[in-house]
Order: sequence, then structure tokens, then C-alpha cells
Amino acid sequence: MILRTFNAVHIAVILSPFAVAFVLWLALRHRSEKARRNTLLVISALNMALYWVYKYMLSIDTDYLVYYGIDKFTWLNELPLQLCNINLFIIPLGLITKKRPLLGFSFFLGSIGGLTALLLPEPLFRDCSPFLFRMIGYYGTHLIISASCISLASLGFYRPSFRDIPGVVGAFVALSLVAHCVNYLLRLGACTVANYFYTYCADVNVLNFCWKLIPIPYLYLLPFLIGLILYMVLVTAAFVHLEKHADKLSYTA
Repeated sequence: MILRTFNAVHIAVILSPFAVAFVLWLALRHRSEKARRNTLLVISALNMALYWVYKYMLSIDTDYLVYYGIDKFTWLNELPLQLCNINLFIIPLGLITKKRPLLGFSFFLGSIGGLTALLLPEPLFRDCSPFLFRMIGYYGTHLIISASCISLASLGFYRPSFRDIPGVVGAFVALSLVAHCVNYLLRLGACTVANYFYTYCADVNVLNFCWKLIPIPYLYLLPFLIGLILYMVLVTAAFVHLEKHADKLSYTA
């Protein structure tokens, strides 16, 4: 069995977060809020453990070193500070504090970040067996992050609202700015390829396009931010419409 771009195995992996979120909803829809929250917190803790085991296995994976053309694994380049895996911390923090900007960040950005990683994996994570540990670690962590972010809405912890959008944008700007500062400091010598939140241009078509428009580190993400706001508006509008439709149905019933 080989995972290749958009073959049956890959499509199954892409759809799996929705399946997992649905199973969680079936299992927990009649449980108390505390039980639902504790379940997601336990899942987050297990995913954190999987993440660090996965990164350790990468550190001794010769294919990883060859692919990136490096002689030694650098932990400073593998911290959970990317748009998707930072939600290893944001999800439980949002659940515990009940802060809507954090919950909204995970729902909007954690889900799209995790799903993008599943949809468009780097060459190192395709065209090989899905049972290699680096494949299990990569797809497993992103699958769980995506399913958990979706479950924030399906299990009733977060409902998108237009008034939340400025707070989510603020959270993104603040976290990406911190990531850029980390990148800048690491690039002074400790880790010259650090690029958390991709605040420096990377070899990705969308990012290359943004760089052509604004060839300045960090600021070149402005078109992405505009697209992100539009995405949040559309998703929120869809939720508002569905809730109004559901209210009408319950009223007529």
C-alpha cells in the first residue's frame, strides 16, 4: 500500500478528520460539557505525546536528513510553532480558558492548517508506505489537530460569530509576529532556516505569489491575511444561515 497524491489512500486520509469528528459527535453528543471538554483535552495530550515521539523518530530518519540536505537534525527547527501544530497548545488553552479568540483561532486556522498539511504533503511524506513511522506521525498529528478543531464546533464549544473575527485576526497577527521574532533570532546563527508561520518566503506557490506582490518578510503575508478574513466571513455566514434555517424549522414544527 502506497500513499500517492490523491490516490485512494490519500483521499481516505484527507477525509478522515471529518470521520473522526463525526464519531466523536456521535459518542459525546449526549454527554455533559465537562465530559466533552475532558475528552478533547485527553486527545490533545495524547497528540502532544505523539508529536514529540514523531519528531524524535524524524531526528534519526536518514531519509529526512537527505531530503533536506542537512547533516544533523535541528530541534530548533521542529518546535510546535507552525500554523497547524501550535494548536497542540491553543486547543487545550482555549477549552480551559473559554476565550473565544483562542477557540476561533483553532477552529478557523487550526482546521485549515491541518487539512492543508494533509491535502498538500511535502515529497518526503508521499509516494511511500503510510505505515512508516514518519508517515504515521505526520498524518496522525495533523489528522487529530484537524478533527479536534472541527469538534470545537460540532461539540458545542464554539459557534462562529462575525464579532469574533477581529479577535481571531488579532490572535493570528500576535502569534505570527512572535513567530517572526523567533525566526529572526534563530536565523542569526542558531538555526538559519527557521521559518515558523512562513514569515519568510518558502518554496510554495501561494507564498511565492504573495512575495512577488510584497517582497518583504512577514509583511508579504498580508494578501494571505486578507484571504483569511474572507474565508472566515464566508464560513461564519454559512453557520449563521444554517442556524437561522434550523430555527425556522423548529418554529414551524
